[in-house]
Amino acid sequence: MKQTILFAFLLLIQQISFAQTIKGTVIDKNTQQPIGFCTVSVPTKNKAVLTDENGNFILQLSNIFANEYLVFQSIDYETDSVKLEENKFNYRIFLSPKSIELTQIVVTGSTYAIFAKSKNEKTPNQNMSDLAF
Repeated sequence: MKQTILFAFLLLIQQISFAQTIKGTVIDKNTQQPIGFCTVSVPTKNKAVLTDENGNFILQLSNIFANEYLVFQSIDYETDSVKLEENKFNYRIFLSPKSIELTQIVVTGSTYAIFAKSKNEKTPNQNMSDLAF
């Protein structure tokens, strides 16, 4: 029993020692303002986090292998990716705003107004047929 508990404890220590913390900030390339609530993911590990309102993120990874990427996605910004480097744990990412060109905009609607017929008529008890549309 003691050996099983000791083995489990050593296995847990080994997993913790290999865990790596990746930190960073995601920034708008044009305005230099942080991008809040941007998705930061490592697709090969099925791990993802959101940046906070100041554009900061913290991502815990167990092992980093060659050819793994951080992918950054946010509404109104181009998706970008950065290759994870072995001894780099802090990243500063600049995303470019995405421009969407609309070819045509059609605005439709209707308006109506209610007019009183004259100053002398009573308005509170009017029938709908007395009103002009």
